[in-house]
Amino acid sequence: MLEQIWLLGGKISGLVFGSIWLIGIVCQSAYNCYRFIADVGDKKPEVFIDEISKKQIFGDGGSRDEGNKRFWGFWGLGGLGITLLTILIWPIVYPILIVIGTLFAFRGFIRFKKKVNKALEKKE
Repeated sequence: MLEQIWLLGGKISGLVFGSIWLIGIVCQSAYNCYRFIADVGDKKPEVFIDEISKKQIFGDGGSRDEGNKRFWGFWGLGGLGITLLTILIWPIVYPILIVIGTLFAFRGFIRFKKKVNKALEKKE
């Protein structure tokens, strides 16, 4: 019985691990969008739109390279650590990480939305 529960927990934790990874990617993309908008948000709307078409919002562009390398390095090490924690204490770790990842993704989205609205108001 205990072995079946443990195996089921391992399967569930695998699904949750994939979800956490996805939340991390969403969080980084939202952060990249936010930083990009912050960089060009004070310019004229025509320049703003032009730069959006030229830059990769979801990629690592220019001065953001180093920050992105640090982020993905963190998630790479985090992935190793999370895998090890899965074996030991998966029922405790994953809910906490899901909540934290979701909060960061939501925060990035709100900031991104505010910057876009600010830029669109300047356009009018």
